[in-house]
Amino acid sequence: MRRAALALISAAMTLALAACGAPEGEKALAGIRDALAEGAEAAVTAEVSSTLGGRYAEYTLSCAGSGGEYTLEVLEPAELAGVSARYSGEEGELEFSGLVLSCPVPEGLTPLTALPALLEALEGAQEVLSWSEGDQTLVSLDVDDELGVTVTFGEDMLPVSAEFTLSGESAAVCEIKEFSISHGT
Repeated sequence: MRRAALALISAAMTLALAACGAPEGEKALAGIRDALAEGAEAAVTAEVSSTLGGRYAEYTLSCAGSGGEYTLEVLEPAELAGVSARYSGEEGELEFSGLVLSCPVPEGLTPLTALPALLEALEGAQEVLSWSEGDQTLVSLDVDDELGVTVTFGEDMLPVSAEFTLSGESAAVCEIKEFSISHGT
């Protein structure tokens, strides 16, 4: 009897959580995913902080692209401002003051790959849960077995922040300053 009651309570809580903000989460993702599926390009500028590997790092970055091809530029710190990277799949290029170097794309999440990872998650990661807090909608996405991201959408249904977790622990936080989608040139 006790197990049946617990199962009933668990089922009710699961349904309540699933209903909590689900339409808002679907709405927030649908607009971005539809535009990217039609060949649009997303652009994001954000302050990215990370504690990966026990080291704290903070950057202001801009990133543009879609479909696995991205251009990334470091805006801050001043010592790295102007460094840019382009990559698609396994191939990458690092550029500074006209010097271009071929380089491998780092595996896993790094502070410098957080924004491309965010754009890829928005494009196709599996939605796990969504809910509302005031006039914001939060959507939790599973990128893979270890990497997850919770994206906060503002009233305009554009991302305002994202928090990455790696194996359940916070790995990077992105405070989004600008986010836009453009439909080709």
